[in-house]
Amino acid sequence: MSSLPAAVQAANIATFRLRTHVLRSGPGGAPALVLVHGNVSSARFFAETMAELGGSWHCIAADLRGFGRSQRAPIDARRGLRDFADDLHALVAETGLVPRGQRVHLLGWSLGAGVVMQYAMDHPGAVASIVLESPMSPFGFGGTRDTAGAPCWPDFAGIGDQPDVLWIRGDADQIVSDASLVDLGNLGALGAVPGWPGQHIYPAQPMVGQMRAVLDRYEVASGRYTERVLAPCGHSPHLERPREFAEIVTQFLAG
Repeated sequence: MSSLPAAVQAANIATFRLRTHVLRSGPGGAPALVLVHGNVSSARFFAETMAELGGSWHCIAADLRGFGRSQRAPIDARRGLRDFADDLHALVAETGLVPRGQRVHLLGWSLGAGVVMQYAMDHPGAVASIVLESPMSPFGFGGTRDTAGAPCWPDFAGIGDQPDVLWIRGDADQIVSDASLVDLGNLGALGAVPGWPGQHIYPAQPMVGQMRAVLDRYEVASGRYTERVLAPCGHSPHLERPREFAEIVTQFLAG
């Protein structure tokens, strides 16, 4: 995945927080769609998607700190995902990539979906819409807490002016699921983790159910979300079902 599509350009952009490697496509005057990659990946994984969407949107994808070609900067685990979200905000707000005052559309994949949810909570009114692609569990990142020490993501329902949310996932995702094969609680129950202390101490995490619970609360609080499940598909719909993924996202953003 080294060479970029002709429609996608790369640059290194510095903010007060970080030197960030950024991919861009589409006209700079178009509405901004900021894409945030997942774990063990980089912005390059979105390049073909950006080439497809760049006809109507100004697509911006950054390598998160420590990933790809961005600066290797430490992460304060006590802040959960906020180092990533703060880096992203600095990139959007400081550099002129997005006109001042323009709300951005956010698309996050896996870990990146957690980052965009954190961004939306920390910057109410700054987000036009949110696409959550195979999002990590909202209960699975214990460092994301408020000043009282309580997990923040269940309070996603109360953000700003409640932008519309698209939740898109694969039906055969083995990473984020209610029986995830990377969840030590689930693996322990299957007998694959020696010394697993049991369900009462280390229970499995129903990740899809947890995300639905948060988004259902969002809907009760007058937000709107749409769930789309692609079949057959795993953890990376934009790579496994690229045309269908682009069509669904385009329809959502245009609506």
